[in-house]
Amino acid sequence: MNKKTFLSAVVQHIRSKEAKESVKAELEHHIHESSDRLIKKGYSKNEAEHLAVQQMGNPSSLGIEFKKLYRPKIEWRLICLFLIVLGLGYLPLIILKDVDVGFSQDLSITSLKRSIYVLMGILIAIILCIFNYRKWQRYAWYFFGVGTLILIVANSGDLFESFIITINGRPFFDFIVFTVDTSIALPFFLIAWASIVNNLKVKFWKLCMFIFISTFLYMNTINISLFMMYLFMLLLMYLNSNRTHKIKIVMVSLCSGVLAFLTIKNMKFYNITDITDRIMGLLQPENDPNGAGYTYIQIKMLLSQTTWGFQPITDEIYFSIPWLYSELVLLFLTYTFGWGFAVLLLVILTLIIVNIAFIATQVADPFGKQLIIGAATIYAFQLFYNVGMSFGFLPLAGISLPFISYGNAPIFINAIMIGIVLSVYRRKDLVANMDKKSNPSLSR
Repeated sequence: MNKKTFLSAVVQHIRSKEAKESVKAELEHHIHESSDRLIKKGYSKNEAEHLAVQQMGNPSSLGIEFKKLYRPKIEWRLICLFLIVLGLGYLPLIILKDVDVGFSQDLSITSLKRSIYVLMGILIAIILCIFNYRKWQRYAWYFFGVGTLILIVANSGDLFESFIITINGRPFFDFIVFTVDTSIALPFFLIAWASIVNNLKVKFWKLCMFIFISTFLYMNTINISLFMMYLFMLLLMYLNSNRTHKIKIVMVSLCSGVLAFLTIKNMKFYNITDITDRIMGLLQPENDPNGAGYTYIQIKMLLSQTTWGFQPITDEIYFSIPWLYSELVLLFLTYTFGWGFAVLLLVILTLIIVNIAFIATQVADPFGKQLIIGAATIYAFQLFYNVGMSFGFLPLAGISLPFISYGNAPIFINAIMIGIVLSVYRRKDLVANMDKKSNPSLSR
């Protein structure tokens, strides 16, 4: 059997095109080494190659071994957690159907919309999981450009008023079927920075310029929570990059300076009184019980009435606290189902972070690891801030509870994060083995 026939017989057992190329390269390397040794012993080139192929063993057995080695991995634990939290997101709507809150007819439409969002979120995660994430790396600057373009359009609402609407002073993209805020730019920046931060060919001054441009545009969208989420993502990805500690310290200092500068510069776009009132309302709610401190007082009162068992929510309670089925949905569920359910829900949501962190330790590819770090940061920021906000420890902000709060953004953005993580995990062994081609080893 010649080398070409042997290689074809081995790779016919492997489905992945990328894996086939890797296996061929690895086996050719072994055959070439064996042939060189045999030629030195006096064999002709054809004889040496023929013997080297024979020494490799049965091609079918090797093909089956390589198929197992390069088989795509599925992280079923993360998938199960993902589906569980999507299902738990229906609980607020189920409860409200049994309570006279005055809009039972709208709940049917709301439930239908959520079902559409859930199905779209699952579809997004599946598509991203199947897609080869490594192909994104070469298009890092295109992803950065798309993210930047989204923010430029969001900051130019008057020019694109046909599909840009303003809600509470913030720009939203209106796609008829659904609306979404500037969080839609986060995945593009995540993919871009996952490649850029480890690219030592990118000069330091260029990094500074791109950081300034993107943070400036995000700050101008009047969405402090998204701006902070983006900045935290960027900082953690950079701290985990392969750049020197000196450069990392300089970059952290620079980001802090950019944050301070943009905050001062953009004060005119923000209602500073409103921000101050929210903070003071949190710290001293009794000083303004009918104003800034009202919601915080209602939160504390509802928590004080929470038990370890089920208790139905009344229309009086529901209408006394704003955002009870969206940003403050955790408070809603805690009061209704009790502290035990709240602990269980938080354990499930936290297990997603733990699972993602564990996956990060198994990934050797720098680009894949950065994608996981960025995705984990975006998800964790939402979770921890929303928990602090729901229990009265942090100022109120437009940060949803991942997958549970009503709306498309909590589902779409986090489904993208899950899909990216699953894509990296699916190919972790393939990528690791491909990176070892320079020092291959066969398992017989």
